[in-house]
Amino acid sequence: MIRQFRKTVLATTLLVCNLAHAAPDEVRVETGTDDIGVDFYQQNDFYAATLNSPESTAGFYERQINWMLQNDYPPASIIMSSVGRGMTLADTAYFMSKANPEQAEAIFALAVDIMPTLPGWACSADSGMANRYDSPINAGELPANPTLATFTSLYFDQHKRFMDYPNWQQNEGQATINVDELLDFKQKEIDLAGRDSWWYRPDDRVHTDVIMATLYPTGRRVVIDARLEELQKLRQSGTAQVPVMLLYAETGQVPLSDLQNVADREVQSNQAPYDDFGISASDVIARFTTTGERASPTRDWHKGDHHLQVRVAELQELFEVPKKEDVSAADWQRWEQELDKAQALTPLRMSLYQSAGEDRWLSEPGLVAVAAERQMEALPVVFFYHTNQRQACGVPADCIDHVKEAVQQGSQRADFSPIAPPPRPSGPAVYPPLPPVSPN
Repeated sequence: MIRQFRKTVLATTLLVCNLAHAAPDEVRVETGTDDIGVDFYQQNDFYAATLNSPESTAGFYERQINWMLQNDYPPASIIMSSVGRGMTLADTAYFMSKANPEQAEAIFALAVDIMPTLPGWACSADSGMANRYDSPINAGELPANPTLATFTSLYFDQHKRFMDYPNWQQNEGQATINVDELLDFKQKEIDLAGRDSWWYRPDDRVHTDVIMATLYPTGRRVVIDARLEELQKLRQSGTAQVPVMLLYAETGQVPLSDLQNVADREVQSNQAPYDDFGISASDVIARFTTTGERASPTRDWHKGDHHLQVRVAELQELFEVPKKEDVSAADWQRWEQELDKAQALTPLRMSLYQSAGEDRWLSEPGLVAVAAERQMEALPVVFFYHTNQRQACGVPADCIDHVKEAVQQGSQRADFSPIAPPPRPSGPAVYPPLPPVSPN
């Protein structure tokens, strides 16, 4: 019976491995503050799913688990059905222990007992665990006038972060930071990188007074999106403090300017800000394919922010661009009208998948064909990165440490004492039911 059950679980999980999510009939385009949260989630399939804001997949999974707990479903069935629907074993244990912190030990023991029945896909790879279960910043623990250094220390040293995004397009930040401190961080980054780092090209259609700062765990780097000259002008004008929004990068994300050839940096000193000199789409693809490094998401690509201006000739080399005679007149006219809106052009979206090859897709290759006929030099492009951060499907699940961390962070119990269950006996395992989900 157990053998048959395991075969069923394996078949179900492999099916999940290979099926794509069906698209809804109507897609609501998120705007404004939602774009940053959505892009951080979409740019990497596995990005901090338990923390994703605005609410999307993570919120759905948490509500689903809470509903099952409230309706007295067996804890083992909650775990198995959640994993079968695409959650990892650790994430499932995280939400269960968050709902029932007093049952943290029982949840851990049950998850570990079920683990041998699952294929490796039920566990995330180690690369998907960094900062996955960070804690929210508690306003009560902040000093009267928190600095940027305060927030960087909370993230790098204590894994604490803001969970929500402010209404940044309405000039609301998460903190008010001294311009002199921003200049200090900017100078440190210039000394480290040898130039003024950047991770996206801004578009004039995106208006905000909020300055964004991205915190990179790798190297404990802080990259300010304002240029050095802009910050200096703010100080010269008498501006003492500005609103700032913090963005939290994953391990493996880097400022896009890191891909610039070191030999070109001297040439760049007199170039315009955010110049793409020395960076190509091929550089971005090669870096992701070989090292897994990827650029941070843009601020708001829906309104024109993008990563690079990519040469049309390079896009023709990288993708199968249709010829005019192979395109319907209606489609060709539509692409011409799109390019006529030069000042309101939506960037091309390039999706990259890290695999044995260089798998990549372009959102509208026909637009490249029209641009080539018009002899345009370059088009704006925004990159989306995807990788399977799961253990291999064909091997048994092995992630006790991940589950332990998840239950610890979910329960937030300092006295959590995990005890792994003894080896599974020949008969079925029996566990007492967990109490109903806590009101909080």
